[in-house]
Amino acid sequence: MLGRALLGLAAGSLAGLALVTSAAGTTSAHSEKKHLQVAVAALAMDGDRIAYDASSKIVAKPRANKVLVWNVRTGKTVKVSGKKTAAADTSSTGGGVFQLAIAGSRVAWLMNLRGNLEGDDYLFTSSLSKPKEHQVASAMRHGTFCPGRSVQGGRLVVSTKNQQLLVYDARTGSLRKSLAARGQANNPKNLDVQGKIAIYTTGNGGELHAVNLSTGKDRVIAKLHGGVGLAQIDSAGLAYGGNGSGTSYGKATLVFKPLSLLKAAVS
Repeated sequence: MLGRALLGLAAGSLAGLALVTSAAGTTSAHSEKKHLQVAVAALAMDGDRIAYDASSKIVAKPRANKVLVWNVRTGKTVKVSGKKTAAADTSSTGGGVFQLAIAGSRVAWLMNLRGNLEGDDYLFTSSLSKPKEHQVASAMRHGTFCPGRSVQGGRLVVSTKNQQLLVYDARTGSLRKSLAARGQANNPKNLDVQGKIAIYTTGNGGELHAVNLSTGKDRVIAKLHGGVGLAQIDSAGLAYGGNGSGTSYGKATLVFKPLSLLKAAVS
């Protein structure tokens, strides 16, 4: 069953997914930026490839939902989703595409369709070489997955509602240290870890922080008009995006920064 390889199954629902990332290929050594006319609902990255869901939820004229992959080294963008994902934002209270994963030439995503009484989750996959969505699992959804935790390099980092980042030893479960999240960071979000560097966004203003888990050095590394809504870090660097505000709300910006810039900021 592919579900065991990609999913955590909880109470009969599709709870989350992760693909083992690869470091293959030459990554971009420069920051890159992409402006979109739609909102971004989910984000994932592996090396120089950034997968994102272009949502149609908050645009004036309804559009089909799309999952795309942007190669920041070549500049090429490939659509990997199909007809079923195009309807991701049509249900009254559904979550649409709420989680993405990418590893090498494979992409996977979870989509939720929901009404007043029930909801269903679907798992789709596609390759980059021959883009075509394949539905590989589905389940009725009960409850939600648990965000706000990240494991990388033997560390488990947990964000708390009282503006703390708790760093645990993932093997023993012992608490290594407690770090204070900076800014107005009530319940920090978008927590992710690569080596000794963790990232998170603040609760108000959507500023993106990087923190050195060894020294505790914390710096604001990105701001966007309307705030940073999504962010992920891996061995190649950082991908983040925001959906704007005011008259530009629903027009997303995606940015890539190489890991060397983050290391320099908090070294």
